[in-house]
Amino acid sequence: MVCANGCIRSRPKLQPDLAQIFRPARERTGKTPIIIIPGMLGSRLVNKRTGQVVWPRAHPNEEELQLPVSPDLNRNRDDVVATDVVETANLGFPIPEIKVYEDLTNTLTNYAGYKRGNLDSPAPDGYQDTFYLFPYDWRRDNIETVQLLSEKIARLKQKLQRPNLKFNLLAHSMGGLVARYYLMYGEADVLDQEDARVTWAGAANINKLILVGSPNEGTMEALRALVEGFPVAESGLLPLFGRVEPSTAFTMPAAFQLLPHRGSQELYDGRLQPISANLYEVETWRRYRWSIFDPSYRQALTKRMKKKFGLDWQQHFDNSLVEREAYLKVVLTRSRRFSEALDRKADLATILKVFIFAGDCERTLRAALIIEEGGQIRTFFSPRKLRFKGNSLMPSQAEARMFEPGDGRITRRSALAISHDEALADTVDRSNPTISIFGCEIHGDLPNNLTFQDNLLSIFLK
Repeated sequence: MVCANGCIRSRPKLQPDLAQIFRPARERTGKTPIIIIPGMLGSRLVNKRTGQVVWPRAHPNEEELQLPVSPDLNRNRDDVVATDVVETANLGFPIPEIKVYEDLTNTLTNYAGYKRGNLDSPAPDGYQDTFYLFPYDWRRDNIETVQLLSEKIARLKQKLQRPNLKFNLLAHSMGGLVARYYLMYGEADVLDQEDARVTWAGAANINKLILVGSPNEGTMEALRALVEGFPVAESGLLPLFGRVEPSTAFTMPAAFQLLPHRGSQELYDGRLQPISANLYEVETWRRYRWSIFDPSYRQALTKRMKKKFGLDWQQHFDNSLVEREAYLKVVLTRSRRFSEALDRKADLATILKVFIFAGDCERTLRAALIIEEGGQIRTFFSPRKLRFKGNSLMPSQAEARMFEPGDGRITRRSALAISHDEALADTVDRSNPTISIFGCEIHGDLPNNLTFQDNLLSIFLK
């Protein structure tokens, strides 16, 4: 069903005949190869020294998942590497297995006439009818991931001896930001340039781009993760599983690069009046006692320092806080510039088509409440937690201001990048406009949605 603004709204199919649905793709040969870029949490992380799986795990080992912290982001390295894309995650009882990208890869291999390729060792005919999975360390600065993607594409073309080969990019969640930056700037790190020009350096290697649930305007869920931590899995049984603590999320530059962009940062006070605050400034974090400025964070750090250094803990504690604040300033600055680089209006120098698939049926966080009472400052990401002494704000009032349609993680507005003047549609030739497709699915399940897969193959065959 086609609706306003060129979008297409999906309808569920009952008892689908997958062989029939994907027959045109299966029968077509010579299809453009696909590179699948997963989102945050979508790559398996392994300690290369011990062989221990660090992610996915029902109860993550925080010490293994945390990156070192210093203002020099390139120096903050550990023994953890990305090995492959998570297709299924076995978290144990009572949810023995969670599908992540398995349905998508199964559809491509079993019904759509694609074979699985290896980015580092492609088959001689890997220039057609092939899909490649691109795992990466989703904790690190996204520019590093962009540069890895650029390197993999260049080597793949070289090994296939196809210098003019182009790929279709299928990017989920944060992977969409990696793909967009690569298209606009190639492997260049332009985050130190306030007025960098969009070169479309990566577009020469890309045929079509499909963004699946990508936070093109950022997401308030990123701030929530940095303040409260985030659960291991999306499930009604979440209390039985662990979460990634905010102290661990703090060490991940990519988490900051998912923060809402300027112009879409929504904070409200106890009277539901807008608060003017910049999420990319350290003083904002200090004022609202987020992350390293949270007393509970400092208590936990004190405990670790006492255990590690004994009577000499105080000096190490003070030095650690100084270094962490310097790190915070660096990652906030780079995150602001990363968002500005993606939002930058470009010369229409490409005819690349962009397709957006998003969910718009789930209640999705768009704003946070900051309430100051009795000398305390509290940040709320759920109206259900508003019940405390002296608060007169009703949860139902807050709900209307804090949530809007989306996929449960990314709002519809963010997926479409319509909150700022230079909408995503302006980055492509107007004779080839962005096409938006909507479905009723939660964020993690969007790539496995059958309607999306049907539209995906139809798009790639055109």
